[in-house]
Amino acid sequence: MAQTLYDELLGMCIGDTSAREFLEDNECIWDQYLERYNVVDRDVIKYQIYMKSPILGMRALIDYQRTKEEKIELIKNDLRVGRGNVIVVAGKVGGGKSATAWLLMQWAHEQGRECYFSGIPQPAAPEWAHYIADPVEAPVGSVLYVPETAIIYSSRTSMSAGQRDSLSMLFTLRHGARTFIAETQAMRALDVQFLRTMQTLVLKPEPMLMLDDKDPAKVILDYLKPIDKESTLYYAKGWFTLLTETPLPDFWSDELSIPCKPITDSRKAEDYAYWLYRDQGFNLRMVQRVMAALGVAKRESEWEEIIGRRWIAEHPETVMPQRIMQSTVMESPVMEPQISNTTPNEPITKNKQIQKVKLSVALGL
Repeated sequence: MAQTLYDELLGMCIGDTSAREFLEDNECIWDQYLERYNVVDRDVIKYQIYMKSPILGMRALIDYQRTKEEKIELIKNDLRVGRGNVIVVAGKVGGGKSATAWLLMQWAHEQGRECYFSGIPQPAAPEWAHYIADPVEAPVGSVLYVPETAIIYSSRTSMSAGQRDSLSMLFTLRHGARTFIAETQAMRALDVQFLRTMQTLVLKPEPMLMLDDKDPAKVILDYLKPIDKESTLYYAKGWFTLLTETPLPDFWSDELSIPCKPITDSRKAEDYAYWLYRDQGFNLRMVQRVMAALGVAKRESEWEEIIGRRWIAEHPETVMPQRIMQSTVMESPVMEPQISNTTPNEPITKNKQIQKVKLSVALGL
């Protein structure tokens, strides 16, 4: 069945027939495009694209002829003030996910948008990127980035009340012109709400997308995939662009690439936990979960005792405040199992429903 697709950048609808004619007229450019992948049998690949995804092939060739500066301007324009979005950055460990996510933050900042990050505090963050404990607090028109999102918002705990309430904001981002930037190694590790609301997928090398051969989104990886950490595929609804030379943020340092570096010194761990509670406004449950993500596994009651002693030592005449806040941190793998009132079969049914949300559906392919 013939397909027709509207391309936002071209400002026109593209059909399979016109796309095939374009590929036939630009076969030499197509050969040049495939050279970067060291493809042996280019004729087979060109035939597959010609028959299965001619529109995607046409858009890839048009983007191939854009300059690096033109591609960057396209992405910056997508981050402009007044547009809400859910962006997911996916790639392997060491593939440049964090650098790319911070680069998007920098470009958004250059567009005049307020920038925030949540989850685990990062002292190396630039001064214009403000930390907030709860993503819901991000103001209208702002950009919010959650480093290591799969740790903070895991698919394993997507049905928990705190996480569900916190991520309900994803469905109303466009009303407040807010942008949420998430990052992950594997799409299935993220809370399903990200797949349901995602409008832009940013691919780095070798992300774990778990796609089957019939999924249209697999074509993106097969023929447009980034081949090194300098490459970035920015795939939005209605258009995409492939950067082969992605710059680093102006403020980049290695500290920003490992926000979840384990804390091995027990004294430093207690100092950090107390700082989260006293200065960052975390409640005890949030402290327990962040510290678990940093490799320090203690019960919530143990942290209450440790923080309580520190609080009394500093404030002998006051009572330690019992904060009641929405928890925005995931249930860590080292947490105790949560007791459920549901029947044994219910969680399995919910998990199966979650996995039915395909990446191709999320991107509107």
